[in-house]
Amino acid sequence: MTPEPGVAETARARAGPALAVLAGVLGVTFGPNLAGEWVWDDVYLVRDSPALARGLQGLGVLWTKDLWGGAEHASTDLYHPVPMTLLAAIHQLAGASIVPYRIVNVLLHGAICAVFAAMLRRRGLPAALSAGMALLFAVHPLVTEPVLWVTGSHDLLGVLASLVAVSLAVSGSARPTARRGAGLFVATLAACLSKEAYFVLPALVAVAALSVPGPSSPGARFRFAVVPWLALVATLGLRRALGIATTPGRATGTIASHLVDYGTVVAHYGRAILLFDEPATTESYRPLPALAAFAVLGVLVLAAAVALRSFLLRREFADVVLLGVATFAVALTPQALATPIIGMYGNRYGYFPMLGLFAAASGLLARHRATLEVAPYRAFRAVLPLGIVAAVPFTLASGRAWRTEVSLFERDVAKDPHDARSLYHYAHALRVRSGCEAALPYFARSAVEDPGYARALHNVAGCLVTLHRFAEALPFAERAVELQPDDPGALVNLAAAEIGTGDPDSARRVIDQALRDAPRHEGALRLQRFLAAPKNAPGAP
Repeated sequence: MTPEPGVAETARARAGPALAVLAGVLGVTFGPNLAGEWVWDDVYLVRDSPALARGLQGLGVLWTKDLWGGAEHASTDLYHPVPMTLLAAIHQLAGASIVPYRIVNVLLHGAICAVFAAMLRRRGLPAALSAGMALLFAVHPLVTEPVLWVTGSHDLLGVLASLVAVSLAVSGSARPTARRGAGLFVATLAACLSKEAYFVLPALVAVAALSVPGPSSPGARFRFAVVPWLALVATLGLRRALGIATTPGRATGTIASHLVDYGTVVAHYGRAILLFDEPATTESYRPLPALAAFAVLGVLVLAAAVALRSFLLRREFADVVLLGVATFAVALTPQALATPIIGMYGNRYGYFPMLGLFAAASGLLARHRATLEVAPYRAFRAVLPLGIVAAVPFTLASGRAWRTEVSLFERDVAKDPHDARSLYHYAHALRVRSGCEAALPYFARSAVEDPGYARALHNVAGCLVTLHRFAEALPFAERAVELQPDDPGALVNLAAAEIGTGDPDSARRVIDQALRDAPRHEGALRLQRFLAAPKNAPGAP
């Protein structure tokens, strides 16, 4: 659908009031919950990261090291220099307070909503519908995590850059220009350097570039669709030059298992988006039965086929619907690979797919406006503001959970008291706040709910060692090492339990193994010094 003449001028005239409304809604929804404690990965990647406090020298670390290696932790295959650069700039300007970081996240979220509305409007959708759907997205409870979690800026920047790239692809220009191509390259590069999940962006831009109506020749559109792939190649080349691996996901899985994973992920996030639900932040991944997963995939394939058929028949706004369905389907692909490996979902991963569903719904509503104008469409226009107002209290309540790490994971445990991941993270927060006495029951419950969850077993053993309950710690430490034989922390727990139960010779062998894998591990070195001390040395390990 080519925008009507005068749309751009009308949109500019309405931009001021629309942005004011958006700012007011975001202020009411997120303003009361900007203060609070650093939670989850924010502690390690932001609050305690040495690189963020080093100015220009720190930027060199952030751009040459992987995400966790730059924070002086064990290296990973994650590389997010763009959001880490933003966080470093905020740190230099605002210091240690969490409020400025969350304000920046709210601003990024607002920018995404504004770009989304503008993109719909440029495709010729009604102004009220475009603005209303953007506002509904702005206050959906599922956005709480990426907005109030400081580390959520990685997803916010990735989505913002992705929207800019797609907007350039559907701008309606008569032919691609060098400036437009350069902008698309930079936007795609920024998305890919924000988070690995946005490596799928070139596929979405290809859909957008090849489906946009206008006078450009198919050859010109094809050349323009190639630009994001060049940006992805540049990203992968940079990672390789820095020695940062790019893993393809669970490559050992069968095609059937990947399809089950994909169907499960689609069902999880699709349900949360459509029901305006916010699942637990640390909800464990549980694959659907194969038949249910394939049924979900069947619905998605049918929706994609209908959208494609409408596009081929040149129906009004079919390009918006097609791009929306493609965004939802493609944006969830990285999560179908990563979620089974991580073992739990994350609400932030529903943020980008949700934009796809909202775009598809906007296109469908706009297409049927003429036939539904008399009653249903007007009813929808009347109900939409009520839906926005009704969503605000739920998102406000979700935001309150992000005040502290204890309140965040306590909320997760309340949603499902039997979820091993939620219990583990709640226990970890309690240990930081109140010590092992408070945390141990929840670590133990986590290990009971998932006997193969090595992190839970590791921490049960660690807390029991801390409390000098060595005999109780020994079987948990042994099982943790059995599951993760190369984890030096698990080996240290086992060695400490063996020392405490009177088996120093076995403990020495375990310590030697830990130091072979991690020569500077503080716990292993401490136990080594303890065993080397005179026999009458007081104290326990």
